[in-house]
Amino acid sequence: MGKARDWMNNNSAVVTVAAVMLLLVSLAVIVWTMKKPTMSGRIVDVYYYDLGNGQLFAAKATELPPIDAASGPGNGVRAYVYGCGDCSEANRFIAYLEKFTPEAKAMQEKMMNPDPNADPNMAPELRDMEDGGTLVRAVEGGQWVTMYSEAGMKVSSELEGKCPAGVRLIPCLPGR
Repeated sequence: MGKARDWMNNNSAVVTVAAVMLLLVSLAVIVWTMKKPTMSGRIVDVYYYDLGNGQLFAAKATELPPIDAASGPGNGVRAYVYGCGDCSEANRFIAYLEKFTPEAKAMQEKMMNPDPNADPNMAPELRDMEDGGTLVRAVEGGQWVTMYSEAGMKVSSELEGKCPAGVRLIPCLPGR
């Protein structure tokens, strides 16, 4: 131990430089690990349902329904597709459909693509809408109802019991 102490005393400049370098590397590691995660990555495809022809199709998750579909403009609505055990065509089903009211869709589009010249304190708040402007219905038809109403909660919660006992319910995405 005495030899190491003697060497450090005789080479204080080298020891100081090494200590400073170790400190800088430590600080760089701390800053790098505390960096906020970025939202980079690809936008996934999700299922949409063509109200005109009754077919599923894939589109980007950033699309706000209703969207254009093969059967016509505004005929594409979001389809929540699940599978029992896996997502093979034989095991999957559409749990419910979703779209937005015109006002809610316009507000969400505005929030996704804000005007750079707009006052940031005046940003529209979707949650200020009483029902959020989200409408749901069963795939078999029926009325579109607000998602957060009693009828809407019933539509979106009818997943229970869709799969046989012991078979896991899983969400399905196109191409997976």
